Amino acid sequence: MNPEEYTPDLPDVPAEVLQQKPGPFSATVLEKVFAWLAVPLSFCYVSGFMDALSGYETSDFKWKLLFSIFVVGFMIFGEVLHWKEKRSWESVLWLAAEIALLVSLIFDLGHVWEQYQLILFLHLFAGYWLLTRGRRLSDGGKTSRMFVWDGITAFFVLPFKNFHLMVRAMIGTFVGSPNEKGEKRPGRLTALWVVIAFVVAIVLLFIALRFLGGADANFAHVLQGLWDFLEDLFGDAFVLKLILSVHIACYVYGMLGGSFRETKERFANRTSLVERFLEKLKKVPPAVWFVVILVFSVFYVLFFVLQGSYFIDAFKLTLPEGFSYSEYARQGLGDLAGIMVINLLLVWLSTQTASKKNGLVKAGSVIILLESLLFSVISFLKIYMYIDKFGFTPLRLQGVWLAVVLAFACVLALVSVLSGKKTARIWFIGSAVSLAALAFA
Repeated sequence: MNPEEYTPDLPDVPAEVLQQKPGPFSATVLEKVFAWLAVPLSFCYVSGFMDALSGYETSDFKWKLLFSIFVVGFMIFGEVLHWKEKRSWESVLWLAAEIALLVSLIFDLGHVWEQYQLILFLHLFAGYWLLTRGRRLSDGGKTSRMFVWDGITAFFVLPFKNFHLMVRAMIGTFVGSPNEKGEKRPGRLTALWVVIAFVVAIVLLFIALRFLGGADANFAHVLQGLWDFLEDLFGDAFVLKLILSVHIACYVYGMLGGSFRETKERFANRTSLVERFLEKLKKVPPAVWFVVILVFSVFYVLFFVLQGSYFIDAFKLTLPEGFSYSEYARQGLGDLAGIMVINLLLVWLSTQTASKKNGLVKAGSVIILLESLLFSVISFLKIYMYIDKFGFTPLRLQGVWLAVVLAFACVLALVSVLSGKKTARIWFIGSAVSLAALAFA
């Protein structure tokens, strides 16, 4: 297989530009400022995260405040870096969702999502918002069926590819970039050594104070007030937090700086690479996929036949004999959701890798998607009976949301298979909006 076949075309870039050697790195003033602010911002993140893991109560506001400072700082940095980019309605939507999740976390406004779930969602939404704000998504700045690839780009490609940017921007604060004659600006390198000398002096001072305290108990008692103040200010394990903060800052700055420095054409080229790779996978005869899907469908039909009365009771909203409402609602709920995910993945694989389009793949996809819809309806009815009898709880609402989201995915997949329209964008945005809305339930 020829590697050149996977090299994306660059029709808008002149050949002489591609042949030019990259010039010296030169950070803007904003990049330099953010590079220095990234470390204290990440220190807030690490401190808040470690405080939360150490067992702070839900009512304790300290770790939430520190985490909020990090989230707000990240959003401000992203907005300022991309202020020249025209703001799309999707970026506003994701920003509103991020703010909603943060407000819910701080003030405990919702009960559906646990705190760890809200923190996870805040991470995911922030990374995706950054790409929408800078119009760096695969499909020209808007959500598409490549949203999984966009997520990989936001959380892996950008931060690790640009992991070094923060250090280079910091060094650039003192060294500077060459002028037209290739000369460095005077005075900046001297300032760097001044800062280094200052930091070394501070470290040596604290070591000396420790030795003095060990030499005299009265002096150690006097210094105890200083140590208590510093502990309250920075918390326990300051050195560990600082080390972790530097690494987190490099990651976060790599994500922010990477989205700012890399052009839209590079994002489009990566998308072209993925799409051309998917085209190369179209080797499986449609009849093979039809047989595979048919095997799955036969087992599902057998499952429905053996459990017919059990599922008919769900459609009748009647509790089967020998079950409590709790047992009936929970039994197999996660398994049915897993089956629907597998079926959606199977449909995607069959449509992406079939060597040609014909009625076999379409027929097989329709059959298995209809069976998936049946699974989702059964799951929803079982939870509905439980809620109707005993009322809402966070876990029950999570079950309803999952069943509805998966059913929505099956319906949109059916529309896509039958009409050829791309519906992944509708599902992704709709699921994210409903998830954020449940933060207040």
